[in-house]
Amino acid sequence: MASANNKASALTYGFEISVGWKPLNRWRLQGNYSYLELNISSNELFKLFDPSTGGANKVNPQHQLSVRSNIDTLDAKLAFKPHKNAELFLIGQNLFSQNHREFVAHTIPPIPGTIPRGIYAGARWQF
Repeated sequence: MASANNKASALTYGFEISVGWKPLNRWRLQGNYSYLELNISSNELFKLFDPSTGGANKVNPQHQLSVRSNIDTLDAKLAFKPHKNAELFLIGQNLFSQNHREFVAHTIPPIPGTIPRGIYAGARWQF
């Protein structure tokens, strides 16, 4: 006859490795890998009703990989030329943040110059 008890034991181990690279001054790339090994032993009947022992290996991934890119600012332009001398455009500046520091004035106290996020639409005709 099987009886339910909460006698459980676990052995866990793993490792994580992370690398970072800045190909440009304002661009950072990161990669991470982690490995987790869970060895849980418990009463088989108890594993059916206790998620901390019965399902722990299902909710904790054994292998995890993460890749991340971080750019301080992003400017983009979308243009359409309906005619060889005409252009319609949409420009977005500093799309990843509300503003970014562009320069610092050499005053006392130093005053940072910031550029706000902006979205502009326009038309250009060349002749």
